[in-house]
Order: sequence, then structure tokens, then C-alpha cells
Amino acid sequence: MAKVLITDYDFTDHALEQAIFDAAGITVAAGQIRSEDDLVAAARDCDALLVQYAPVTERVVAALPRLGLVSRMGAGFDTVDTAACARHGIWVANSPDYGVGEVATHALAMALAMMRNVVAYHRDIGAGKWHFLSSGRLQRASDMTLGIIGLGRIGKRMAHVSRNVFGNVIACDPYVIDGDFPAFVSRATHAEVFEQSDVVSLHVPLNAETRGMIGADLLGRARPGAYLVNTARGAVLDVDAAYAALERGALAGLALDVLPVEPVPPDSRLIGHPRVILSPHAAFFSVAAERELRQKAARNVVTWARPGRPDYVVSTGTRRLGEPDRVRPGPCRHRVESRLPHRPHEEFFDEHPGHDPRPGHAAPRRAVHEGHAAVPAVRLLGDCRRDPQALRRRRLLLRQHPRGRRAPPGHQGVRQLADDSAALRQRRVRRRLRHHARDVLVGRVEDTARQGNRLSRREAPGRAPRPRAARVVLSRRR
Repeated sequence: MAKVLITDYDFTDHALEQAIFDAAGITVAAGQIRSEDDLVAAARDCDALLVQYAPVTERVVAALPRLGLVSRMGAGFDTVDTAACARHGIWVANSPDYGVGEVATHALAMALAMMRNVVAYHRDIGAGKWHFLSSGRLQRASDMTLGIIGLGRIGKRMAHVSRNVFGNVIACDPYVIDGDFPAFVSRATHAEVFEQSDVVSLHVPLNAETRGMIGADLLGRARPGAYLVNTARGAVLDVDAAYAALERGALAGLALDVLPVEPVPPDSRLIGHPRVILSPHAAFFSVAAERELRQKAARNVVTWARPGRPDYVVSTGTRRLGEPDRVRPGPCRHRVESRLPHRPHEEFFDEHPGHDPRPGHAAPRRAVHEGHAAVPAVRLLGDCRRDPQALRRRRLLLRQHPRGRRAPPGHQGVRQLADDSAALRQRRVRRRLRHHARDVLVGRVEDTARQGNRLSRREAPGRAPRPRAARVVLSRRR
């Protein structure tokens, strides 16, 4: 029986996960583990980990030979060493799309709160001020430009919900092709986003490339009086550089849902600043989003335990339940015997779990040729001139893969069959053209008054037609 460890969670309980695992027959252990040593000690007999913030490092996965899956409760997986997991054959999964709408609307709400001085008005009223100019002058949102860094699921949703608020939306994401950019979003570079935007919203994952990406250089390019919103990851933004830009007036406001250190230290300069809005990493939250997050993270474990693959794969592994040391077979176990003149059409394929090596039972695979590019094919055994089944398989090969004529040298049988098939297609085309020309010249009269009964004779020249509804149709003479 599989066993999963819920390393840590900040929900009220883990009853939802417990119910899912109980229904699947999976044993559950839970704790509040935040260190490597405690994690190694608690997970020695576990097949899977359900992780929220616990660090899964090289040292952890090396000490757990039974571990086959790490499922992250969340979209980000920066606390999991995915490279180390891949080296040890451990699957990594996450919950990538559970709170897309919540994060986007939270980011927009923070931007609007700064643009409309909502927090400042509330503070001024508490101080006895009641005037629409108490917090300064405001711009019209339709005259402003929104800039988005990172156009993934959340970035695109942010652009969608903001398109009717802002006059212009631009975005930067070098990993998204032009065809995937929404029609109402203009592509820009990182520098252009900060130079042209009145509001900049961050929606990138945290990795080696994005860590500290928004620093003093980009912030120095910001349009004077711009607003910055971060609902992505705290380490993406250099908070000290952002605070300095806020103090010198380069930024008019700063809204942060995530911070490099959480919770925020009580002596942080951000707390109480009149132009800073903070929220406690709550952009993802709604009752429905929390439930979806927990269900998807738990079901990753269930689906991995049964068919051997989680629903939302971050990095592929090789370990399966009860097979901690299983290694995937190499890609070149068998090679094509293309140098044997007496069987040029005989092909062998990689063996894989569930593969039936009997002739005629092999699923289409990708053959590996020695010195040539791989050619998709099915197993072809036997002499086509003597074995009708082999001929049928050859025809299936060419019908599914018309580029079989480009087979490498040595595949004379397949190549010859391709040439024969090409000639046959040409003969068919010529025959169809002849039939078409004949049908154009020979019209058949259809008697519609007799419900489709056709007349086999043609009307003689000069003869008056019969007084009945008739029409000339072009069809092939049988």
C-alpha cells in the first residue's frame, strides 16, 4: 500500500486530502516540517510527498530511495530541486491553474486601489480630512497603459480583465510566440514595459532566470509616477531597489502580495508607508480556489500511484509505486537491420512496458536507424509477395506515413513499394480525369416526376421535350 507524507500546510486541517487518499487506499502521514533533517526522518518509508513550503533538495531526495513523487500544493515549485529529482527518477507535479482568476483580479484590485487612492482616502478620513483632493490628483484610467511582465496563464487573464479599464496593454514574455499574444496586447521588451507603462504588474515564475530580475536598472527606466504590483514571487523583485525608487519619486505606489521573507518582518520599512499596499500572500485565495488547489495536488498522488504518471507534470521521473530503482530502458535497445539484403523491410523497435513483440501486434513506434534519421513505421515481417498480412502492413505504413519513400539506403522494399504506390496514384488520377471528361460530354436525364427514375435515352435534336419536369445532371456512367 502506498504512503504519502503531507509535509506542511497552512490550512485549518487536512481532512480534504485525507478523504481523497482514503478513497484511493493510500496511507497518510501529516506534519509541519520545514527543515531537511526533519523531512528525511519523516519520509523514509513514504512513496510520495505532498509539499507546501518544505524544502525538497538534493540531500533530501538522495536519502529517500523509496520516494517516487513530489506534489507541490501550488503553481510555483521553487522550493523543489527539480534537477535533483530528475536525476534520481522522481516525478515532480504541481497545481498550475487553480487560482488564475483570483490572482489576476487581486493584482487589478491592488492597481486600482493605488490609482484611485482608495487606501489614502480611507486614511485621510480617519485623520479628519474630507476632500477629494486630500490625496492628490488622479489620472483617468483609460488614458493609462498597463504593462505586464510574464504572459502565462495569469498574465493573460490579467490582460483580459484589464483591457476595458486601461487604454493600452503591453506585455513582455520572450517565451510566448507572437501567435499566442492576445490581439489586444502589444509586445514589448522589459525596458519598454517600464518606459511606457503607468502600471506594471509582475506575473513570472521564480527560477534562476527571474530571481532578482526587477532591480535598480529596470526601475530606473520606469515612467515617473508609475505604479508597481507584484503578485508573482517575492524574490523576483529587489524590494530594496523598489523602496528606493518609491522614496525618490520614480514610483508613485508599490503593491506587494509576496515578499522575499514571509511573513514580513515587524520592523520592515514597508509597513505603514503611505504609498505601499501589502497583502499576506492572499492573491490566490478564494474558497473555491483553495479547494481546487488541494484536490489537484492530492490527485497527483492518486494518479501517479495507479497508472504511474501524475496529472500535472513538472519534471518526468522513472520511479513507480513499488519500484524505487526502476530505470527506463534506453532509446536504442534494437536497431533496424537495414544492411541485410534478404530482408530489407524488417524493422525492430524499442521495447517498452506492455509491448508485444509478436508480428502484427506491435504498436507504431519510431525506428532508430544507424546513421540515418528516424522514420516512423510499424513492424513489417515476412515477404510481401508471399504473405498477404505483410503486404497489408506495408500498405498501412505507406498510408499513414506517405514520406516512406524517403527511407534510408537499404530499405529497397519500402522504397519500391512507395514508388509503386505513387504510380498507382497517378493512374487513378488519370482515370478520374477521363471519367470526368466523359461525364461532361454524356449528360444523363433524370426524371424528377417519377421520384428519381432515370431515363436512359437522350433527347434527339429537334424533337420537342416531354411535358414533364426534367433536369440534366452530370454523373458517372455505370
